[in-house]
Amino acid sequence: MASAGNSDNIWLIADLAHSPFKNNQFDIIVNILSPANYSEFRRILKKEGLLIKVLPNPGYLMEIRKLFYSGKEKNEYSNKKTFDLLIKNFNSAHQERVIYKKEVKQDSLIPLLEMTPLCWNINKEKLNKNKWSEIREVTIDPELISAKNY
Repeated sequence: MASAGNSDNIWLIADLAHSPFKNNQFDIIVNILSPANYSEFRRILKKEGLLIKVLPNPGYLMEIRKLFYSGKEKNEYSNKKTFDLLIKNFNSAHQERVIYKKEVKQDSLIPLLEMTPLCWNINKEKLNKNKWSEIREVTIDPELISAKNY
């Protein structure tokens, strides 16, 4: 679907552990709210190349966490281990936290709940109950990290 919309771009499906790119090919890699393979990133980034990584902070979608995970492990979140791993692999990083509330219209709520991994293991019947309709806004709380490949 993505490739049908724009013929100027190259679209592919690849394995993050063994990307199909030559060494030192990219100036920038953007990794948003998804797994990372830092050794592959270092391999395919040019020297002085930039990795931009977006991590969720503890407040990210906290309304969903509170609603479905009150008193459970997923109610709390820390990106410390992920950040520490990034620093271990890239040594230098600039961080910037962005936090704001976003209104959620009721017709967008189910797609939001189905999109987030927070709800992937929740029983769909539980999703369809009126409990989730209490959500009127969600907190967007990402950490934007930029790191150079040295």
